[in-house]
Amino acid sequence: MFNVEKMKGKKVCVLGFGRSGRAVAALLAHRGFQVLISESSTINHGPSYQLPSSIEIEGGGHTDKIFDCDFWIKSPGLSPRKPELLEAKKRGIPVFSELEVAIGCMPKGGRIVAVT
Repeated sequence: MFNVEKMKGKKVCVLGFGRSGRAVAALLAHRGFQVLISESSTINHGPSYQLPSSIEIEGGGHTDKIFDCDFWIKSPGLSPRKPELLEAKKRGIPVFSELEVAIGCMPKGGRIVAVT
């Protein structure tokens, strides 16, 4: 499970530039994390993507920069058999879901209401 205090000060890679990837990247940047968003597709940087300027973004493929990160946040649509994720596992890089990060960043005593 993701522990925001334990991970504080570490560099994070967010795999995926979708809406939820951008949201978790912004959350972590606001919490003081050094954030890299890495997208396999080409990114069209539009004005609707209001992200903190501290976030580094790469598109059009994942570079070796992703392996310089201390932990990763995986977009829910990515297959666990994706070569980069298999390599992260080999290297011992922790990979968390966006939901785990959201729960880990909740204030103490917060309640979760889930709809499926």
